[in-house]
Formats: sequence, C-alpha cells, structure tokens
Amino acid sequence: MLDGRRFAGHWYVRNKLRERHPSATHVPNRRYIADRGVVSTTGVTASVPVSVAIVEAIAGPARAAAVAQSLGLRTWGTTHDSAPFRIDASRVLALVVNSVAFWRRETIAIPVSDGVDDIQLALTADAWSRTYRSHALAEASRAVKIRSGLTLVPTSPLSGNGTYRVATA
Repeated sequence: MLDGRRFAGHWYVRNKLRERHPSATHVPNRRYIADRGVVSTTGVTASVPVSVAIVEAIAGPARAAAVAQSLGLRTWGTTHDSAPFRIDASRVLALVVNSVAFWRRETIAIPVSDGVDDIQLALTADAWSRTYRSHALAEASRAVKIRSGLTLVPTSPLSGNGTYRVATA
C-alpha cells in the first residue's frame, strides 16, 4: 500500500517499512500523512489527531473543531517533533531493567464504571503499560457499558474480593 507514496512511521518499524516499500518516501516530523487514499501514522501519539482529521474530512472543520475541543486537543495538524520519541541508550537500559526486574513489576488497576471515556481509558492503559514496569488492567465487578456504547465484559478475577479484570482489547 505504501509503494510510491509518502508515509509517516513509528521509529520501531520505519526501517522495515523502507525495506518493504523501497519506492515509498518517509517524511520525518509528521504525525500522520494522507497520500492518495492511504493514511499512515507515527503510532499512538497520532491516534487522536488523525481521528479528528478524519472527522474534518467527513464532517467539516466546524465539527472537527468541536470534537477536538471536547477532547482537549488544540491542534490536530500533521506537524510533530519526533526528536523526543527517538530511542537512545538510556531508554534501552530502562527497558531492559524493567523487563528483567520482575520483582518490581506492578499491576495497575484502572477502575471503570458505566460511561467511562473510551479514549481516556485506552490512553491511560497504554501509558502505564509501555514502561514494561507495570501492566494496566481495567477493573470492574460487572460488565461495564463505556461511553461509545461498547460493553467491557469481566473475564477473570483480579483478586479474591469479587473484583474482576476486564478485557479492554
């Protein structure tokens, strides 16, 4: 799909994408790029801005601005400073230490109830889990209807007190 197109990509897969699509051109410092019907993104940090851009393409700038405001998003443009997201030796060391030091690993329970915001839940779980030092779980004692209308269903006991881990993906 990327052949002959410009693309944005996460640092982890960027070189692999270049190998698989030699005629594609990576454009640095962009959250997302739409090129002839194909949209590529840098990953999680681009998910909300690109979603608002899709709203703008479908429903217009006024609706996109309203959605962005409801999410606390000031801008949803493509510009993005990628420098803070580069991997370096200190980040590799932290990843290795957090992966190996199982005795320090935490399980973080994110309490959820009917009406919880899907985006907030997903971004919170992602932020806690990507350090490899903790694992985030949505927690509820019963099935929960989230804001989008989807239902999270308890799958297994998190502890002996009747609280359940809830599958979020």
